[in-house]
Amino acid sequence: MPRQVRGHATASHLYRAQQSPRGRHVVIPEADHMTPVTAPTALADEIVRML
Repeated sequence: MPRQVRGHATASHLYRAQQSPRGRHVVIPEADHMTPVTAPTALADEIVRML
């Protein structure tokens, strides 16, 4: 994904998270679009935090 497009996508995700009272935008630097494969522990940690 081109850098500019990634910046717009990230801004959009942050905006959406801010619209929810319990929203949270989490950046996992080592993850890509296959987060369950590339960063499973970070993903699991966030799921547990939500519970």
